[in-house]
Amino acid sequence: KGEPQTPPSTPGPSSSTPESAPMSSSAPPVRAAPKAETLTPAIHELGAEGMLPREVVLEFPRGVMPEDTEVRKGTVLRLSPDAPGTLSYRGASTLVFTPRAPLAFNTRYTVTLESLELGDGTVLKPATEGAWRHEFTTPAFAFLSLSPRQVDVGKGKIEADLEFSGPVDVASVRRFIAFTAGAAS
Repeated sequence: KGEPQTPPSTPGPSSSTPESAPMSSSAPPVRAAPKAETLTPAIHELGAEGMLPREVVLEFPRGVMPEDTEVRKGTVLRLSPDAPGTLSYRGASTLVFTPRAPLAFNTRYTVTLESLELGDGTVLKPATEGAWRHEFTTPAFAFLSLSPRQVDVGKGKIEADLEFSGPVDVASVRRFIAFTAGAAS
């Protein structure tokens, strides 16, 4: 009854590593590859309001860019309808698709990241069909605005900037457009 109680023994630091084994801190810790469901990107088109998008941006919740900043062959992005272009990183967690030519007017595009190759060679695919997909529709071709740049009343001359929803052929615009200034009767 009067004897002191001995607490139960708990393993000390030496119980998991024998004293004869040297401790090594030179090897970097091995990180497990992230799971696809933790990397679902936010995908969106980027461009001025009412105009054709210049890029499609994929923003990941964590860094995915390899140390050399090069997009790996295992990273596959598809646009439907097809639009050739280039993929590049714009930061540790941002992948950007830039079309070689402007996208088509008034067209519904589907952007699908089919796979993503990380710097260590791990290739990830979305956990569920459509998880790495985004759809958008480009605007129809339209005249958006006219902004006078210079007015010379004496010569009856006005220089103005015309803004359209996408690229235009300047020669074609000059052939089909005319402005008349004057008093209404």
